[in-house]
Amino acid sequence: MVKKSVVLVLCLALSVVCSPPSSAAGAAASVGKTGSISKRWFVGGWLGLGFGDVTWAQLSPLIGYHVSKRASVGASFLYRYRKDTRYQQDLSTTDYGGSLFARYNVVKPFFVHAEYEVLDFEYYRADLTTDRKVYDSLLAGGECRMASGAARPPTWSCSTT
Repeated sequence: MVKKSVVLVLCLALSVVCSPPSSAAGAAASVGKTGSISKRWFVGGWLGLGFGDVTWAQLSPLIGYHVSKRASVGASFLYRYRKDTRYQQDLSTTDYGGSLFARYNVVKPFFVHAEYEVLDFEYYRADLTTDRKVYDSLLAGGECRMASGAARPPTWSCSTT
């Protein structure tokens, strides 16, 4: 449990350390052939909503850094809320966690992706009290990015745990 908590704290600390430069001087610093420091950083993430008997919302921002033209690393964070109204008593839970990832562009538009995730998961017991458990996962898979006419292309992922 302590080891997993340390990893989660490190993920949170990485978000503070890995922030884009805030000054014009920092943004203009050169880092070689791939461009300025500010051009090497990227942000993204995922926002999901679901409504019905089980209502849920998930926010999962990420920040990353292009180490080279083909390789990037980063961190992602997750917050998820669920409310289940299928039972006599409404049940609601929250999950949170973080991950560190690395991506390598094999051939455009294909990437390989590896990620280590720590998730603090809340669940209901038989007596309708809640409990929490921390899970860690090593994920690996591939991605294919294809333009869809939008300013930013969607990412389709296939991963294994």
